[in-house]
Amino acid sequence: MKNKESLGKILFFLYILAVIWIILFKFQLHIDDIKLLSDFNFGTVNLQPFQAPRRINGEVDYSEIIYNVLILIPFGILLPVVSKKMGWLRKIGGILLFTILLETSQYLFSLGACDITDVITNLTGGLIGLISYSTLKKWIEEETLDRYLIPIGYILFIFFLFLFVIIMNIHI
Repeated sequence: MKNKESLGKILFFLYILAVIWIILFKFQLHIDDIKLLSDFNFGTVNLQPFQAPRRINGEVDYSEIIYNVLILIPFGILLPVVSKKMGWLRKIGGILLFTILLETSQYLFSLGACDITDVITNLTGGLIGLISYSTLKKWIEEETLDRYLIPIGYILFIFFLFLFVIIMNIHI
């Protein structure tokens, strides 16, 4: 039991590091490529939801919105695995706090745009993850569910890391 909890917490920590690396540092591998605190100035803020979706060839591109939802689904799935005593409102608050911290960091360190649309879509992804875990729990005993989710999470984490390495080697 303790071993499973520890493995779940390590996976959750690795996932959070990956999300920070993806959202804040945009997959940068070298510290020289990151503008953190160099030429310090604040980023931009958009407080109008879904105001300006990206356009490609005159067509609205919803991919950023979709990616923002998808990237936080694992957060919502893993949070109940590592925090059994937290209630729903605290879990939702944790997801909201995490996404607000990411967006605020983008503004403070001028690493991207702080956008309310990102907060809404990240929160939506986290909620989808929470609901997915809760729904699975109705069909599968919670301990069994966790016993399967943790190794699946590690496999997916390693798969995406491997995929990223392959993609980076192709572009280098």
